[in-house]
Amino acid sequence: MEKSLFFAEVKNELIRIRKKATQEEIKKLNFAKFDHKSTYACIYGQMTGDCKSDRANKLQPKQYEYIGAYGSKKFKFEVQTFEDGYRFTALEKYLYMCTKAQQRLIFQYLRKKIDNIEIV
Repeated sequence: MEKSLFFAEVKNELIRIRKKATQEEIKKLNFAKFDHKSTYACIYGQMTGDCKSDRANKLQPKQYEYIGAYGSKKFKFEVQTFEDGYRFTALEKYLYMCTKAQQRLIFQYLRKKIDNIEIV
């Protein structure tokens, strides 16, 4: 997968979350408690109680099995601590590779404190 296509998928997922998530789910997002490695403190975990829940899957089905190099450009995801058998969304994968500052912007975007976000 091309890097630009992956980033577009992340952006589309963020847009879908803003449309599909309830106000109550969005209000549960707390960057200070965020842990992208936790099934309870990740973005979907905070909103739904568990990122593997039926509700989380309704917000965005899990579709990727592995983090690694994609396509001819071979970009790498630096942190790889996933266990075999789990599936992840594009956003979940992105949160492993982006900076804390970008993670904070994602929370601000989902909480509608900012209207636009650039995924890089």
